[in-house]
Amino acid sequence: MKRTIFGFCLVLLLGYVLVVLLNFPTLNTGLLKFRGVCRSCDLTNANLEAMDLQGVDLYSATLIGANLSESNLSRANLSDADLSRADLRGANLNQTVLINADLTDAKIEQGKLDEALLCNTRTIRGSVSGCDLSGRNLTGIDLREIDLTGANLRGVDLSGAKLSEVNLSKANLSRANLKKAELTGAIFCKTIMPDGVIDNSGC
Repeated sequence: MKRTIFGFCLVLLLGYVLVVLLNFPTLNTGLLKFRGVCRSCDLTNANLEAMDLQGVDLYSATLIGANLSESNLSRANLSDADLSRADLRGANLNQTVLINADLTDAKIEQGKLDEALLCNTRTIRGSVSGCDLSGRNLTGIDLREIDLTGANLRGVDLSGAKLSEVNLSKANLSRANLKKAELTGAIFCKTIMPDGVIDNSGC
């Protein structure tokens, strides 16, 4: 009986060690290069300089102090990511998703964030941005599990977008294009739909 309990505890310990090792910044950098996905992983102080990260999924990743200078982050998903003190100088932020991200004390050129998608984003000086994405072309973008409560999405092209589990409560989707968008599990509550009708199905 004692051996069984000891063996069980040993398995749990080894499992914990494995989880910790798999979330080590150096290993996560290699995983990111290989798979292009590293959701909720730890990349603290990682050197990702000049790396091609176009379209990668870094949802809720920890990138505190990371070197992302000159990297290509076009259409990358950095929603809910912690980019405080990160170096983003010279990075390509065209359509980079920075919704609910933290950019406190990040190094970035003035006006560069105009290219990215900001929504309730904590910006360089710690202030929180609004959530106006109206008129943007977001075809095929990956916004899974993101909180877009109260977002202005009027006239946005979201055709083919991945919007499963997205919270769209009180969002304005009037005249938006949702053709072939994936909406499984999306929350609609006091949401203005493309046709102007208010959807309360998720209230």
